[in-house]
Amino acid sequence: ACIDTTDDPSLCIAACLRIIRQGYETPENLSIAYENLAHQLLRKNDIDGAIAAYSEAISVNPKNAQAWTNRGARFRSKK
Repeated sequence: ACIDTTDDPSLCIAACLRIIRQGYETPENLSIAYENLAHQLLRKNDIDGAIAAYSEAISVNPKNAQAWTNRGARFRSKK
């Protein structure tokens, strides 16, 4: 599943990417999938990848306030 259900973030990342690539989700659900992907990338200490995933979440659903907040926090953590 594309949520934190395992100790291995790689499994969650793969699940999120499958959902994203299928192209069947609504913009709201696609944004959530990107946000979940970002969370998993952070578990692997991939801050730049997480920022990119949050940016995609915002791109498909600019009303996703949580993605905006989380992306800002990751930018701030890079300083």
